[in-house]
Amino acid sequence: MKQLPQRHIEIEFVSNLRDLGGYRTRDGRQVAWQRLYRSGELRHESLSQVLRLRDEIGLGAVLDLRGTMEI
Repeated sequence: MKQLPQRHIEIEFVSNLRDLGGYRTRDGRQVAWQRLYRSGELRHESLSQVLRLRDEIGLGAVLDLRGTMEI
């Protein structure tokens, strides 16, 4: 049996990083694993940490969906 990727990903400078793979969509399809992630606050302290996200999980873009009151 194929083992699924881990839902929670531990990286010290990213709070609550999770893979959203496996969740069902409204039309019955499924979000692909290791394609869409969500997290709490991203605290990039250096370029090396950003590169680590890219290398470890394949991060290609960051979208900040907080509203102006949250920022």
